Amino acid sequence: MKKFKILLMACLLVATGSASALPITGSLGFSGSYTLNGGTSLADTSGINITGNTATITGVVDGVFATAGITAGDTASYSDFILGAPTANLWSIGGFSFDLTKMIVDFQTSNLLALSGIGIITSTNSNLDPTLGNWTFTANSFGGNFTFSSSAGVPEPTTAMLLGIGLLGFGALRKLRKAA
Repeated sequence: MKKFKILLMACLLVATGSASALPITGSLGFSGSYTLNGGTSLADTSGINITGNTATITGVVDGVFATAGITAGDTASYSDFILGAPTANLWSIGGFSFDLTKMIVDFQTSNLLALSGIGIITSTNSNLDPTLGNWTFTANSFGGNFTFSSSAGVPEPTTAMLLGIGLLGFGALRKLRKAA
């Protein structure tokens, strides 16, 4: 029993010591205009060039993005990208940046392009860990406008750690009930 208690305490110390920074949580969206990077329409383009390399924050901003003071109407720096290719620093605003790591072409016609995937959101705030996030991008040929949204939640390593701590707790309860 004494060895079990020592093991449990060691696990808790390791878990709390490694969880010093918080995941980035929340969502935000952008809109702007684009031109094609190759091709004659959205159906055959190989990439998207963001007009002026800027986009405007639109809609609801929540989570740590709102806490950091990012609001609708703010302007973000935005990078051009090639379809299917990872893009470092796709956007940045208010000390946050997004590296696009995986892209799926969900729908591509001459009038509409819909993409989705995952990426890593990072912050200049050392209290926030780089966090895996989902994103979507939609462009239409009517006026050459696009929308982009991204959201971040609890990253998988944190989820696994929390699950492990919970399992240790259940094991401790079982051990205590057997001893009683």
